[in-house]
Amino acid sequence: MGAGLKTGTAVTPYRQAPPRPRKRTVMSAWEPHRPRTPKTRVLETSPCGTYEWCEEGGQYLILRRSGTHYDETGRGLHAEAREVWKALTGRK
Repeated sequence: MGAGLKTGTAVTPYRQAPPRPRKRTVMSAWEPHRPRTPKTRVLETSPCGTYEWCEEGGQYLILRRSGTHYDETGRGLHAEAREVWKALTGRK
């Protein structure tokens, strides 16, 4: 046994530092838009008209037209979705 340990005593492991938060990537994947409420409010449109900043039942997301349907990305809370909007459009 190690120095100073008595037989039958438990060894408490050292406390580990909490894991560092992973660096969050701003961009997320585009997927088909599946509305979660009857109405999707368009709050802002990008200057080029490609992207729409929307709100749906307390969640925010970015839409883009893809042929005959819409794709979405960045769905979530305002701050998280706004980061994606800024990365796509360069606007605040």
